[in-house]
Amino acid sequence: MADPVASPITRLWQGLASLPAALAGPILTKELRVSSRRRRNYVLRSAYLAVLTVFIVLVWLATVRWESNRDYAYRVSRMAIAGRTIIVWIAWFQFIVIQIVTVIMLSTSISEEVYAKTLGVLMTTPINSFQIVIGKLFSKILQLLLLLAASLPMLAVLRVLGGVPWDFVVASLCITLTTALLVASVTMFFSILFRWAFVSILMSMGALAAFYGLVPLIVGLFVTAMRLHDNEFLGSLLTLLANYNPVAMMFFLTFEMLEPGQFLRGAPKSFFFAWWVNCLISLGLASLILAACVAMVRRVGLRMVAGATGAGPSSAAAIAASAGPALAPVLEALDTPATASPAAPAFATAAWTPPPARRVRVREIKGSPIIWRELRSTWLKRSVLFWVLTGVGFWLLLLIYALVAWAEHSAFTRNDGHIGFIVVYTIIGALATCVLAATNITSEKESRSWELLLCTPLGDWHILLAKFVGALRRCVPLWLLPIAHILLFSLAGLCHVALLPMYLLIAGGMVVLLVGAGMYFGSRFRRTTTAVMLNIALALGLWAALPLCTALLAEATHSDLRETVGYVIDANPVFQTGIVCDRLAGASNARRHLSEMKFYWNGLSHRLAGFGDTLEYLTLSAGLNIAFAAFLAWRAKCQFRKRWF
Repeated sequence: MADPVASPITRLWQGLASLPAALAGPILTKELRVSSRRRRNYVLRSAYLAVLTVFIVLVWLATVRWESNRDYAYRVSRMAIAGRTIIVWIAWFQFIVIQIVTVIMLSTSISEEVYAKTLGVLMTTPINSFQIVIGKLFSKILQLLLLLAASLPMLAVLRVLGGVPWDFVVASLCITLTTALLVASVTMFFSILFRWAFVSILMSMGALAAFYGLVPLIVGLFVTAMRLHDNEFLGSLLTLLANYNPVAMMFFLTFEMLEPGQFLRGAPKSFFFAWWVNCLISLGLASLILAACVAMVRRVGLRMVAGATGAGPSSAAAIAASAGPALAPVLEALDTPATASPAAPAFATAAWTPPPARRVRVREIKGSPIIWRELRSTWLKRSVLFWVLTGVGFWLLLLIYALVAWAEHSAFTRNDGHIGFIVVYTIIGALATCVLAATNITSEKESRSWELLLCTPLGDWHILLAKFVGALRRCVPLWLLPIAHILLFSLAGLCHVALLPMYLLIAGGMVVLLVGAGMYFGSRFRRTTTAVMLNIALALGLWAALPLCTALLAEATHSDLRETVGYVIDANPVFQTGIVCDRLAGASNARRHLSEMKFYWNGLSHRLAGFGDTLEYLTLSAGLNIAFAAFLAWRAKCQFRKRWF
């Protein structure tokens, strides 16, 4: 509230500062107070800054320090190159990490109120559904703004080195923020539909990947297949794809900053892109989705209020509706209190004799009850929605395969088409495994059934193995995509039969590692968002950040770390998949004998290895992953009875 004694400028500033709280109501204040008391938000900001600082130092040393034997003028020019390189990497790092963090943070924005049964109570207060949605949204967006603001001093210092205009810095920040707002609205939409955090995360990532990746891919394949090479049409199409897609907009801005005028010189004359157009489109889409969220929250809240107060049809009326119209008057009379005559219940009882209860066969559970439950749990309780999504995904996959075969007749006879499909399937499967494995135990904790499970006579190792089987069961459907691709094209003679067992070796080690890590983080932390974020961070750290940092350190120090860098790169399952598919996919490779094949590996001294050496190399890598997963699973078992809450 503005101070009446203060000056007009002070009162205006106080009024503007209190405007968000006035619009969002007390929900925003409550969420901000809760966020300020959660340790994981401070840990997230500290880890974000630490990773960013280490990366900047490594890039700086790799670009400037190793050229210190040159003269001063040359080193000054290298500083400008280093500043430009670092700012580009920071912009892309922020853009990718902020979207992942947004999906994870907003995955329980509304579902946590449903779990705690407080959404119905909120609807009985003067707080409306608009204030609930906006308060939840702004509280999370503020945490993202703090992450973006933490990197502003670094960007300002690096900007002084030259080589980067302020337009690129401002444009990248605006695109990152507006895209995060759109991603947050999409995630909140699915958080209202589903109670489980892992379903909200997977559905949000799938919807965003389809909107920003699958749609441009289908359009590009269709244009290539139809041979539509008209300059005006291509220019209009590129303009549409560039201005609505933030990933494409970031790519165009980066290319234009590094090579000014080069991209537009070769593009069609009608091509036009502007970062502010992309921001407006993202804000417009976010507004529409948030309007739908407001309407949905009101319906869900009113439904919870009706269920909590016992409103709705009475038990006798519900039985009458299922028993038929003949017994409806009698059952309604039974449900009515007898005030006129004490003989009324006796008369009603004499007039109607209930039929004998039907004997229901009780299903006997054999084996582990936890495994029985895990094998019968489903992702989506709404079977209609599940089958709709499965059907739509199946026909979209068929369409993509048909367009690829139509656009390039030799796409599947060569190895590059198979590499693209299998690598994309592997990335999707790894991301889904990170999410599903980390929620296997935290879902029990959030529903307050974990304490009951630990009070049963089941041992810790039994619970651990049963949860491990349940996590594998959840991940198997997504890993059937690359397996089915390899199997079908192997039967068609377009892939070597040895590709399937080698891929199973690669994927098996990766899945076991991610499941073990997910179980550890799930037992270590109570919140699903924290466990999922750490599991994804572990995967990115092992297979993306560690190879990059090792390569930058080797280049900066001029030390003999090439063999170490090679081993670290070879341990990446995506890289292993690409190397194996490069030699075993395609019609020409399918007809070759295994003794004739040579696989290129960075960590081996002779670089080229035969099939037997490659199999041993992959077995060693998978064995290390399984050993690390066993250690994490053991640590998870040790945490079962130490951290209940």
